[in-house]
Amino acid sequence: WSKMCFVVLQLLVMSGVAVVDGQAASISLLQPMNGPPTGGFTLTVIGVDLARDDLSFGIRVGGTSCESTTWTSSSSMACRIGAGYFPSTVVTATVRFRADMPKVEVDTTVEPCPCVTFTFDKPSLADPTDMNGPTVGDTTVTLRGKNFAIMDVSPRVRFGFTAGQFTTWMSDTAVLTRNSQSVLEFQSTVITSQLQKETRFNQFSYDRPEISAVHLTNSRTAGGGTMTVVGKGFGNVDLTQRLRLGSSSCLATGWMSDSTVLCKLPADTNSNLRITFSVERNYVFKERVMSYDDPLITAIYPTNVPVTQAKRVSLFGFNFGGQVHDPRSGRLGDTACLAMQWVSDTTISCLSQPGYAANLFVTVTIAQFQNQRRLMSYNTPLITALYSSNGPASGSSEFRIFGNSFGAFELTPQLKVGLTLCMRTQWEAESSVLCKAPRVHYDKWFLGGNVPVRIILGSSSNTMRHAYTYDMACVGPCVIGLACSSSTGGFGCNGPTHGDYRHPINKDIVDFKGFDGKHVVRVIGNFTLYRPNINVIVGNSTQNRTVQASEHIYNDDIEVTFGDLYRCVPLAVPKVEALSTSQQYLDCVMPMGVGHGHEIKVTIRN
Repeated sequence: WSKMCFVVLQLLVMSGVAVVDGQAASISLLQPMNGPPTGGFTLTVIGVDLARDDLSFGIRVGGTSCESTTWTSSSSMACRIGAGYFPSTVVTATVRFRADMPKVEVDTTVEPCPCVTFTFDKPSLADPTDMNGPTVGDTTVTLRGKNFAIMDVSPRVRFGFTAGQFTTWMSDTAVLTRNSQSVLEFQSTVITSQLQKETRFNQFSYDRPEISAVHLTNSRTAGGGTMTVVGKGFGNVDLTQRLRLGSSSCLATGWMSDSTVLCKLPADTNSNLRITFSVERNYVFKERVMSYDDPLITAIYPTNVPVTQAKRVSLFGFNFGGQVHDPRSGRLGDTACLAMQWVSDTTISCLSQPGYAANLFVTVTIAQFQNQRRLMSYNTPLITALYSSNGPASGSSEFRIFGNSFGAFELTPQLKVGLTLCMRTQWEAESSVLCKAPRVHYDKWFLGGNVPVRIILGSSSNTMRHAYTYDMACVGPCVIGLACSSSTGGFGCNGPTHGDYRHPINKDIVDFKGFDGKHVVRVIGNFTLYRPNINVIVGNSTQNRTVQASEHIYNDDIEVTFGDLYRCVPLAVPKVEALSTSQQYLDCVMPMGVGHGHEIKVTIRN
C-alpha cells in the first residue's frame, strides 16, 4: 500500500499539484507574467498551500534558480529573477509542508490548461536612424534596441528574406551585422534571439538606381545598335533588369555590373526620348537623352505619274523607321497619299491620288518629323487635235481640244488662244476641253492669222502651234480682200473675160450659145452698218453694258462694182442671224469685162 501511495504522490507532484492532508498545493498566478531578460526584478508566485511555514523553500524560472527567495505566506512567495532569454518558461516552487516531510515541487503546468508561464521580453528594435546602404551590400549596420540579452546567445539578423553576412552581439541594446546585396528600395529588419523574433517593416532602405551618363545618344531609325547606360544601383547580379526608350522596350537588356547596363536599341523615329531603368519595383529615368535620325528622301521612282490613275511610287532614302512604327504619312505636293507601305528602313511606297502639276515636293512624315524634296511630277497635258479650228475675228465661236492628261476631274483648266484666255472654258473629260474663242482686238484692219492654242493646268502647260485660224476682219463697212479660185494668198483675183453665166448681162449668150461658164468672187470685209450716235443698253437690271448700235445688212442691200464699170451680182443668202456679230464676206457673180487693176466699190443702202 505505501509503495502504491508513493507512486500516486509522485504522479501528482509531476503534474504540478501536491497533495497535503487531502488538500492540493498549486501555483495559480505570477506577478508579473513577463520581464526583461536582464533580470534583477521581483517575481511574486501566488498559489494555494504552498507551505505552512518558512521551511527551506526555493523557486526556479525554467532551469535557473532565483537569485533570492522570500516566503510571505502559504499562498505567496517572492523571487528575485536572474538574467534569462527563453520566451515561455515554467516556474517551479520547491517547498516542504512539514518538518518530517521531504521537499516537493509545485510548478505552473497545472492541467487542464491554460497553463501559467513566465515570459522574458522579446528583443525590441529602436526607431531607425539613417539605416541605408548601397545595393552591393557589405555595409556594417548597428541595430539598437533592447532585450538583446546580457550575453551572446547567437542572435541572427536578416533584411527582408536575406540573412546578414554576419551578426555580432554587443550588448543588451546593440547588435552588429553586415547587409547583403539587394535592389529593393525598402526591406524589413528581423532580429531573432533564441525563439523570439522582432520585425520592423521597411526599416532598412537600399539606394535607388541612378543614371549618370548614356553612351550612344543617337541612332538610325532601324535600331539595332548597343547603348551603354552608366550609373549605380543596378544590382550586383542579373535580376532581369529592364531598359525602355520612350514607350518602346529595348530589344534586349544586358546587365554588366552594379554600374553598367547595355541596351540593344529598338526601331524608332522619335527624338529627345526618355530612358527608363527598372529592376524589381524600382524605377529611375533620365529625360531627353536619346534621339533617332530624321527621315531623309534621296530619290523616288517613278518621277512622273498619270493624272487620273493611282500609281505606286517608291521613296528611297534613310531613317523611315521600323515596320510597325506609326504614325507614318506622305504627300505628293499638297495631296496626301492614299496609302503608305513600309518596305524597309530605306524604302517606303506611296499610292498616289489623281492630281496635276510638275516639280512637286514629295514629303514623308514620320512621328511628327518630316523631310521633303522636289522630285515629283504628274503627266503634263498634251493637245493632239482641235475640232472647229476656224472662226471669225469677232470671237464667240466654240471649239474643242482633244488630247490627254487634262485632269481626272474639274481642275479649272485655262485655255488661251494666242495670248488671250478663252471667253469660257469647260472641262469635259480627261481628254477633252471646250473653249469659246475670244475676239481679236484691232484698230481698223485685221488680216487674219493662225495662232497657238495653250492649255494650262496648275503649273503644267502644253501648246499646239498654228492651231486656230481667225478670219480677216475690218471695221465696217469695209472690204479687206478678194478670194477666188485663181487668187494668190487671199489677195486679188484674176478671172476670164466672159464672166459668169448667171449674170444678167450674159443672158443672150446663154440663150443663143448655151454659155455655162462660171466666175464667182468672194468679197471679204465687214458689211455691218454702225450708228455712231446711237447707244443701247444690253443685259438686265443687275448685269448690263452699253454698246454701239449696229444693223445687219443682207446681200440684196449691197451693190458691188469694179472700176465703176462692171457691176457684179451678190448671190442670195438666207436671212438668218450669223454666228458672228457682223457679216464678213459675200459671194458675187462677175459680169464679162476686160482690163486689170480695177478698184472695188461697195455700196450699202446708198
